[in-house]
Amino acid sequence: MAEQPVMDSATETQTESVAPTPKSLNQGEAAEALKNLFNINASETQETASEKSKKEVSDSETNIEDAFNDEELIDQIEDEQPSESNQELYKVVVDGQEQEVNLEELTKGYSRQSDYTRKTEKLSQDRKSVEELKNEYTRQSEEAKIKRDQYEKQLQVLSQQLRSSEPKVDLDRLYQDDPAEYVRVKAEQDRRKELLEKSNQEQERIQAEKQEEQGKQYNSYLEQQRQLLTQKLPIYADKEKGADFVKNLTNYAKEIGYTDQEINMLVDHRSVIMLANAYRYDKLKKANLKNKKVTKVSKVVSSSSPKIQDDSDVAKRMKSKKANLKKTGKVNDAVSVLREMYSQ
Repeated sequence: MAEQPVMDSATETQTESVAPTPKSLNQGEAAEALKNLFNINASETQETASEKSKKEVSDSETNIEDAFNDEELIDQIEDEQPSESNQELYKVVVDGQEQEVNLEELTKGYSRQSDYTRKTEKLSQDRKSVEELKNEYTRQSEEAKIKRDQYEKQLQVLSQQLRSSEPKVDLDRLYQDDPAEYVRVKAEQDRRKELLEKSNQEQERIQAEKQEEQGKQYNSYLEQQRQLLTQKLPIYADKEKGADFVKNLTNYAKEIGYTDQEINMLVDHRSVIMLANAYRYDKLKKANLKNKKVTKVSKVVSSSSPKIQDDSDVAKRMKSKKANLKKTGKVNDAVSVLREMYSQ
């Protein structure tokens, strides 16, 4: 039994001391083995670089996540950004009230104000241009009317001269006595008649033109008065009550003495308003009289006055004393009657 461990030890010693004998390689096999060795090293190098890149990306993502989770860094970034509360405020006056705004609002307000000012100035210039054109048109129109009036007067003078200068000649006798003179005189008369007819036509044209202008002015005046009446008497333009009101107002005007012609001449809105006020006042007065009740006013007796007796008793007593006075005719009875009369 004691010899077994020794045998095992000898066996182990023998195994450790034996080494494998290297196999001899030819030149081709050596080259192939070296090539395989290089491929293995390259693959290991590539895998190592890939793992290193993945590790760097992972570390970068970890750093980013850490950065987002870092509250101190977030607070620092927020502090660096300009907040509205930390911005400088400026005092401005809006509609009479003082307000505080930041630079952005101040800039926008200035831009809006500049745009508004520019548009207002442009509108003012346009109105000024329109007003100037209107004034120029009015001036030229007045000058044209003055020249037209002068032209009309010249036509009137020409017509009078043509009528007054017409010779009174017996054309039939002149034709028999002097045919050549007849032809000359007849030509002058025809020429004078032609001029006179043209002058009359021109004057009629001017009169028609004046009437047309007057009609336009009158219509413009009527429209202006209607607008004023609509503003100051709204019921006049009311679609539901306006027609009835105008009808009642017309009837009222006839009742107080207006003729149809005078009613048609009421174009001034002030006259219509006065008539409307009178109509309403009369209507209100009649309504108050109709609804008014006559009440008997009771006699007010002061508490300090003596007690008032019944009228029937006073009358009976007065009648009795008068009868007694008639019978006796005494002074005392007369005095009693007078006292009774004055005591009432």
